[in-house]
Amino acid sequence: MTKLPFLWQVKKNGAVSYLLGTSHIKGGNPLTEELAKNLVTKARAMYVETPEDFKLQPRHFTLPNNQTINDILNQDEIDSIHNFFRGHYEKFLYPNEIEDELKYRNRNKLWYLESEAVSLYYNDEKIEYLAAKKQMTDIIKRFNLSMIPSSSLIIPSPSMQYIINVRSEAIAVLNKIKRYEEKQARFGKTPPTLDNALRTYAISKNIKVIGLDQPDEYSNIRDSISIATQKELLFRTITKVNKKKLMADEEITAYKEGNLEAVLNALNPTDPIEKEHIDKICYGRLALWYPKTQEDIKRGNVIIAVGIPQFLTERGYIARLQKDGYKIQRL
Repeated sequence: MTKLPFLWQVKKNGAVSYLLGTSHIKGGNPLTEELAKNLVTKARAMYVETPEDFKLQPRHFTLPNNQTINDILNQDEIDSIHNFFRGHYEKFLYPNEIEDELKYRNRNKLWYLESEAVSLYYNDEKIEYLAAKKQMTDIIKRFNLSMIPSSSLIIPSPSMQYIINVRSEAIAVLNKIKRYEEKQARFGKTPPTLDNALRTYAISKNIKVIGLDQPDEYSNIRDSISIATQKELLFRTITKVNKKKLMADEEITAYKEGNLEAVLNALNPTDPIEKEHIDKICYGRLALWYPKTQEDIKRGNVIIAVGIPQFLTERGYIARLQKDGYKIQRL
């Protein structure tokens, strides 16, 4: 098998398993995904970051004590957030729906607003689909209104040319809707990242998929990040999504080329914001994940497919396995 960017073999007492470092690179790499799928078929179980039914409840992401973002941010910051979400929502929601959505967002924790901003980035195809459905509704309304007589006079029936034009417009929009729905039926409804592609594929092959995150654990880790860091990360993410560049080119290149040194450098930031983020999100989650995998990895024939940062540095998953007597080999 051609080498995947970040793949390790784990051995102990005759049991063999694999660690596969994933990355949320938009669009993915078809060759990498195909190779990873071949690897998955050799496993009896696969661990991923979140279970298939992972769903945060309002209590996880709603600000406590009836707070709103008005209690945390200044008006310019709030306007910036509203403008960001409004700019995306207006594609598929009507004005009254947008205002209701923004009122709802006012109650969200800052880390959740950031995750929603990321979701908009990865779900741009879904947004275009929802926009097409809204456009179809508007076409139908417009055509139906053209057929309704006014209170003072009978409006002439639409011309044949008008009907032809509306029909052509409707067909074009329906084709957009159809293409998206067919793609979703074929590939699943999760954003097109490597870990989600593997999850969907494994489930289709009846391979047991085990999620490492649970909602309470996930939200507690996120809540442990300082408000100042949550705020800075939120606005950094908004800037990146607006530029349609959530990952820097050098990050994407480092992952695709399997450049371990470059990835390690990114995991040792001097920026205190990034440092706190990695300490909590990477190592905080890892401390919860590691014990969950131990019984299975002792038996072997499992794959742990999670974000590449979880495996690396002196505090990563690989270091902990080595400390526990496992032999690790990068493939």
